[in-house]
Parts: sequence; structure tokens; C-alpha cells
Amino acid sequence: MSYGLRTWDAAGVIELDAADRLVRVVSRWVVTAPTLSNDLYESYTWHTSPAIPGLVNDGTWFIVCSEAFRYEFIGGGQFRCLFFSQHGSKVTTTILRM
Repeated sequence: MSYGLRTWDAAGVIELDAADRLVRVVSRWVVTAPTLSNDLYESYTWHTSPAIPGLVNDGTWFIVCSEAFRYEFIGGGQFRCLFFSQHGSKVTTTILRM
């Protein structure tokens, strides 16, 4: 959603242009990470998101995932994030759109 203030002089030249965009929360969920093993490599888990309508990697979507090391857009409105699962920790994911 855009908002702002834009004014022009008599010749049509912009004198003031103060525009911005609002960020909104689209989705949020918590996943309980599985406890896999004590081996470091095997304790990393990929979590695939549910499908979010319109989600594409175009710079207007932001993914905030606690404990995540890496994100990948996989198409179809989905992404996945890699996190370290330790003792059933809870991972919160928030999707924001500007």
C-alpha cells in the first residue's frame, strides 16, 4: 500500500515528492523443530512454507525466520529455510510485504 505527498509547480515540475510504502504482515506461524541426532550436520533441517498467494522473489516480500541460516524461493508461492534443530526448539516465521 503506497502513500505520500507529491506537489508540482505551475510548469509541471515536481517540487516535493515524499512517498513511502507501508509494510504489512501477511502470515506468521511457529514450527517445532524435530530433534534429529547429536551429529551437527544431521541436526540441520529444511522447513518448507505453506503456499503464500503472490509470493515471488521480487524485492517486495521479506521473510523473517528465527534460527534460519538460509532461505530459498522454490516457486508456487513457497520458500524453504534451513535452520539448526536442537531439542525441539520452536522456530517462528513471519512473512512481510512492502
